[in-house]
Amino acid sequence: AFATATTPEARRQAEAVLLGLRSCADPLAVCTQLVESSALPAAQFHALSALRACVRRDAAWPGAAARTALHGLVVRVLCDGRPLEAYVRGQATQLLALLAKHAVLLDGAAADAADGGGLAAVQARVTELLAAPDGGHAQTGLQLLVSLVHEFGAPTAGGALSWAEQTRARVRFQDDWLLAVFQAGLGQLQRLQQLAASAAPPPP
Repeated sequence: AFATATTPEARRQAEAVLLGLRSCADPLAVCTQLVESSALPAAQFHALSALRACVRRDAAWPGAAARTALHGLVVRVLCDGRPLEAYVRGQATQLLALLAKHAVLLDGAAADAADGGGLAAVQARVTELLAAPDGGHAQTGLQLLVSLVHEFGAPTAGGALSWAEQTRARVRFQDDWLLAVFQAGLGQLQRLQQLAASAAPPPP
């Protein structure tokens, strides 16, 4: 309906349907289908927002196995080369950071596996993105770093996690990953500086 809306009123009604996903108890199937298959950036954005709202509202949702699968889906969307609007990419990186925090708190050692959906998996993905030769992937990697720092360092009040759990996640991030995140960002800035220097015209 959103794709075929030809009037402002029809578009408003279609957008209301997408916004309604955020209040659904379990929109996983619908939202993952929209994220993976929709050609409409607005539909992807609202689906990602609904998934993020559900994860924030219920710490156990949608279960460890489904959370790992959702992590894999978001990674594919970010990294498979499809063009993404900036606001869609931003919502995807924020969801990935939130999933990583919940994996750290809820899934224990399983989250530290390379494909566990926790910080180790996200950090490995960031490293791959920053090492990619094209600028688009590097931009996604940097945005993911920013989302991680924001999610772990400046949590939003409310939601399913208590302040004690938020603090535990922040301390874990500081102790185990903050230095690695800083080094990844610094390395990317140094690479950009080297590229700029090599592209500069020789002095007269």
